[in-house]
Amino acid sequence: MPLILACIGSLFLELPVQALVSSNSDKTPTPTVSPTQSVALPEGIIRDKARLISVRVLSVDRKEWNANTIGTFEVSGSGILLKVNTVKTSPHLPYLYLVLTNDHVAKSSTKESYIQTHDGLIHKGFLHPAKFDADLRLLYFYSPYRYETATLGKSSNLKENEKIYVAGFPCQLTSREMSCPAEFTFTQGEVFIFDQLLVDGYQIGYTNETKEGMSGGAVLNTQGQVVAINGRGKAESNNSQYSYADGSGSPEITQQKSLALGIPIKTYLNNAPTNPFDKLSPPKGVEYVYYTQQTSNSNNGEGNKNQFNLTNLDFIRVLAGIILLLILLISLIGILMLINQPKGRKISHKSKTTNDSRKGKNSTNENHKPTQSVYQLLYALNEEQIKLGAKTSDDIAQLIYLVKLITPTNQNLKQADLKDDNQVVDPNDTQQ
Repeated sequence: MPLILACIGSLFLELPVQALVSSNSDKTPTPTVSPTQSVALPEGIIRDKARLISVRVLSVDRKEWNANTIGTFEVSGSGILLKVNTVKTSPHLPYLYLVLTNDHVAKSSTKESYIQTHDGLIHKGFLHPAKFDADLRLLYFYSPYRYETATLGKSSNLKENEKIYVAGFPCQLTSREMSCPAEFTFTQGEVFIFDQLLVDGYQIGYTNETKEGMSGGAVLNTQGQVVAINGRGKAESNNSQYSYADGSGSPEITQQKSLALGIPIKTYLNNAPTNPFDKLSPPKGVEYVYYTQQTSNSNNGEGNKNQFNLTNLDFIRVLAGIILLLILLISLIGILMLINQPKGRKISHKSKTTNDSRKGKNSTNENHKPTQSVYQLLYALNEEQIKLGAKTSDDIAQLIYLVKLITPTNQNLKQADLKDDNQVVDPNDTQQ
């Protein structure tokens, strides 16, 4: 049992530790631009890849979040895990991530930014100093865990009417009745490429159904590569979002179809900072990782609410370490007890009272057999006497006789009941 407890304790710590292990932890992964691939992946695999690289981007008033008030969110959008860098100076937060999203999602001067990864953890987000002419923005966050990052494709290789996918986290903050499930959403559609840039750097249109909150999400091709950043939902044909950046009009296709819009990934690559991790350092006195909990208040019918659980991972590590030490200590005590346990047979000092003795019947009934505890006692006394140097049968017999005296229910033990390697009986027994 102590060994089992120790194993359970090791498993308790192994789960979070495994997330920190990486075979290439000393290397700095970069977004990979893959060559053109002709083989399309199954939609389920593309969805899984999109889920791992997609994050939810929040501008949150933490006090209002704790109080579950309406004004909790100022912005709720989506983002893409773009790059990861190993931070050697921060052993508790060894990974630094870049997140690519829309500028209209990331900019918030009055609220705090947070980034929620696919495992439910919420990380404190920070605005990256890099600026773009298009509706793009970089965020960064620190984490003790290793996450997948996006593989980038070539948006120039997209062909009209080709299948395309959009991923994100819908959250309708501007609707009359706020609806914010923020469940991961993955939709399929057809792509259209515009011959000129639209306002804010948009140049790709698609028929996918998108919702508020999916801005900043990944647009993926059939190989699971990110080829664009989603940012505009479908609108009426006369909407200004379909206007060319130079004001010369709008694409003809937008007059025929209502399309969602994305910014080509090449727009980011052409303007991306050369060393995006330079001069980034974690601010002091800031909690970096938080958990969300779903709580239910069935008494007032309010249903589930999100709560901000300000649990520091450092505290969890310390608590887990203390628990493991306690388990190891208990295991050690158990092992020592097993080692020091006497090698002789256990002796039971309880005597069993029969129904015959209660009714006053003669306790010397020949059919009465001594209890197992008496057998054990006689055997043990026999061994101990030999160890003490009593080598004659008379000495042992005297000791057995004394045992009989203190065991009234077993005075007439038969010789057959005391069989052992060194068989002894009462020398005064006339029945021998």
